[in-house]
Amino acid sequence: MDFENGDAVVGRVITRLLVLWLQHGFPASSALDLVKPLEERPTLVFVRLARTITRHNRAVFVLWLLSLVVSVPAILQVQSVIVYSETAFNSKGSESSLAQDIVGRQFSINQGSSVVIVISSGDVRGNGIRYFTLTLNKTLQQDSTLSNLSNVTSIFDIYYRLLLGYTSVIHSQLYQLKNATSLAVFIEFGIPSIYATTWASIVNTGPDNVSRAQVSMFNSQANASIGAVVAGQVPLPFQPIALAYQNMFYRSWNMTFPASFYSKGQLLSQPNPDSPRFRAQNVTKGHPGLPSQPPFYNITLPFIDSLPLDNQTRSLFLGTARFFNLYPICAICNNWNSLSAFRTYILPKPL
Repeated sequence: MDFENGDAVVGRVITRLLVLWLQHGFPASSALDLVKPLEERPTLVFVRLARTITRHNRAVFVLWLLSLVVSVPAILQVQSVIVYSETAFNSKGSESSLAQDIVGRQFSINQGSSVVIVISSGDVRGNGIRYFTLTLNKTLQQDSTLSNLSNVTSIFDIYYRLLLGYTSVIHSQLYQLKNATSLAVFIEFGIPSIYATTWASIVNTGPDNVSRAQVSMFNSQANASIGAVVAGQVPLPFQPIALAYQNMFYRSWNMTFPASFYSKGQLLSQPNPDSPRFRAQNVTKGHPGLPSQPPFYNITLPFIDSLPLDNQTRSLFLGTARFFNLYPICAICNNWNSLSAFRTYILPKPL
């Protein structure tokens, strides 16, 4: 038997042992057990322990149960001795420990609690207090040394969240108000404006001199021409109101021509260069220079007031009739198709 790369002495000893075993009649397998690695041999300590537990299993169980009963009180006290705070083992003389002691004594709060900063001023609603509060909030949140700071909240943060919550509600309400205002203004002033424009186009294509009967024909043609336009821009529930107002405006407009004959220039440019719109303004809201209005002037407010509307709708229609105008056209005249006038009417007034 060769033992290459091994200790010659160890090799001779193992060889001699094998020979002795074979001479005394032991099987070769028993002899080979002597050369097995140590980790393959059973550990005698664990063998003896296993035999002891097997032989005395009842006693072992009683000992295990007693140990468990004795350890229960200690298990219940585990939470009282565990420390989760990172600063629990800080030195009592460290800056963080001293600061924590001051905060605890002065404000009666412990680590992990909230700190309330009270700002005293003659007027806490002023812009100076607001600027100071927002600046303090931003400074604290951006300070990288305040690692334990989780949140900073001021009254202005609460206001901001409330405003965000009401934004969708206010937007929806303003949108509904805008649509309702647009409808009311179109019925009250859009219909007369379309009528006056259509009527001026009809007159412009007619003869230079016309009779009262021809003027009445022009008026009827204009009224018939705008019916489809009005129906296309007014929701179905309000179309009867729009149609009734259109017809009332047409009858009142027709009564503003008392003369027997008119020239084209008189109809289109007198008493001013924009005579059709001026005439429509008189019919809808009255002539500002007349102390007493004729019955065919200022028809809009009485017409709206006579409608069977709910109080909210009636209030809206009456409000738009008083606020907007058809003529003259200027920056401060609240013209019915002016976006600036719409914003002024719809948006709430500042307190």
